[in-house]
Amino acid sequence: MNELNRKTQRNRAQGGFTLIELMIVVAIIGILAAIAIPRYQDYTARAQATEALSATAALRVELQEYFANKGEFPADGAELDTETGYDVSSIGGRFIDDVTLGLAAGSQAQITITFGSNSALDGEQMTVTSVNINDGWVCAASGGNMTVRQLPAGCR
Repeated sequence: MNELNRKTQRNRAQGGFTLIELMIVVAIIGILAAIAIPRYQDYTARAQATEALSATAALRVELQEYFANKGEFPADGAELDTETGYDVSSIGGRFIDDVTLGLAAGSQAQITITFGSNSALDGEQMTVTSVNINDGWVCAASGGNMTVRQLPAGCR
């Protein structure tokens, strides 16, 4: 009988996790989630911004050719379409709602990308502006809540 009691006590002592151990595990998981979720959201936003920047690559080449031939950038997408047949409104992507072309200060071409509702950057805008024909393009978040960390790597 004594031996049976010892086995029962041993089984109770070895039986599963205590409440405090489970609470510690839940707290650790909560801390890890608090760190990982914002990083993942920034990662997905940056990936979507990178896709949008890539979608405008052909337009940027077309604008550089236009500048090389005319010595200036077109005032808007309609002028580019009339001169070259390139339709700015045809640019699209899974996360792009709209792409517009205009002139920034100093008569530099400026492409404005508006992100769509299926994007982590819903309603945000990113501008891609020519520096000059030789120095390429710079991009920036234009208004809203888009942060520098969410811009593509080449823009930071």
